Amino acid sequence: SKKVDLDDRMIFLEFIAIMKDSAAKHIPNSIERAANMPSPRVIKTHLPFTMLPKQILTKEKKPKIIHVARDSKDVCVSQFHHWRLLEGFTGSFELWSQIFADGYSGYYAPYWKTC
Repeated sequence: SKKVDLDDRMIFLEFIAIMKDSAAKHIPNSIERAANMPSPRVIKTHLPFTMLPKQILTKEKKPKIIHVARDSKDVCVSQFHHWRLLEGFTGSFELWSQIFADGYSGYYAPYWKTC
């Protein structure tokens, strides 16, 4: 397993969806890659449970699921740095904290309804 890159062993499902168009055309489609991986496979996602395939919700399929939750304060700080470094947010942490408390967290908004 040391010879295989972590991103090839564990596909980040919605990676292609969050990439900017200019970068996305140079990256393999993560959804297609996940679908074409042999079983058993590990797929990581930030999607809420309700957005997983309906076969999981109806229990037609019963994959092993590991749910990892983060402290909301940690998420707020992490998102602040992400949006400053990668998306150009120029406001203060106090402003970001208020925006976050109001439910906005970027890609997975509204945060309080998806967490």
